[in-house]
Amino acid sequence: MKPALIQLIIAVAVTLLLGVGYFFLYNHVRALDTEAASLATEIASKDAERSRSATARSGEAELAAQEAFVASHLVATSDIVSFLERLEKTGRGFGAEVHVASVSDTVKASDGRISLSLSVAGSFDAVMRTLGAIEEGQYAISVQDLSLDTTDGTSWSATGVFVAGTAATSTTP
Repeated sequence: MKPALIQLIIAVAVTLLLGVGYFFLYNHVRALDTEAASLATEIASKDAERSRSATARSGEAELAAQEAFVASHLVATSDIVSFLERLEKTGRGFGAEVHVASVSDTVKASDGRISLSLSVAGSFDAVMRTLGAIEEGQYAISVQDLSLDTTDGTSWSATGVFVAGTAATSTTP
């Protein structure tokens, strides 16, 4: 055979070999590209999930802080006695005497409140300051019924029913 024909056969064989090799490498690269795209989608999905988890955790922490704030304004059912002692101490601080006449023995399940019947005695200023301190104090307390009386103009007494919000657990500040 002629050397030119041998060279042509070799050139065609090398070209075919390179074409077949290129075809297989091209398909392999396409498969890797598809896998990379799938992994990128999975990474984006995991990133979004992580972001949602972080948002949920921060929301949970914020909710816990808000719950603690609300709970700090409610009287814990396990701390009723110390709460009543604080009311009496508040009156002494203003020069008035606070007497607890009665406390409802059950918390209203529908709204989580308890009723207290109190009497406050002292000078007009002491009685009014004590009533204001009780109503505007730390706890969620409202006046349901109140009467203010005096016998001689210097000694005053206030009797009434106060309603306090309650919580099931102790949240003493």
